[in-house]
Amino acid sequence: MIERQLNDTRYISKFIGSLLSNIVRSESNDDGVNSKNIIPGNGKITSQLKQDWGLNDVWNELILPRFERMNAITNTTIFTAYNDKYQKFLPTVPFEYSKGFQKKRIDHRHHALDALIIACATRDHVNLLNNQAAKSETSRNDLQHKLRYKSKWIDSRGIERNKFAEFKKPWDTFTTDARDQLEKI
Repeated sequence: MIERQLNDTRYISKFIGSLLSNIVRSESNDDGVNSKNIIPGNGKITSQLKQDWGLNDVWNELILPRFERMNAITNTTIFTAYNDKYQKFLPTVPFEYSKGFQKKRIDHRHHALDALIIACATRDHVNLLNNQAAKSETSRNDLQHKLRYKSKWIDSRGIERNKFAEFKKPWDTFTTDARDQLEKI
């Protein structure tokens, strides 16, 4: 996107936010300007949750047939790559075609995928990720414990420690449910 489009998007987002604030206003706890029912977020939040909730893998599975068709049309194998770590083929864009091309935008279902993530993101998710992005002095351990899984790691002195890992899914079958619904679109 060019700078003008980014500015337009910012303006439109603020304008729509103020319009929606009037519609979804709460009877209590609103600050008079913005409704507590509107949670502004950004693409970085959506991207992080998509990764942690396993939806990047779902997306790759959904769009893989299109890349396999491009291989067939071009009589090549340049639009897929075998990933040893995951033991499967993944869609890929050759360098010569990558300028201005985003794998996500090959299919309009990405709008539904983003909407699903936004619908499941809470104010707590937004607060935690915004604090981390701002490198805030407060690490919000309360939100870390509430929203994330913990994993073990060994520090440089050989001591086992806990660290916060990926975000917990909104419900146990979230990734499978998302895949099933996106396949129906």
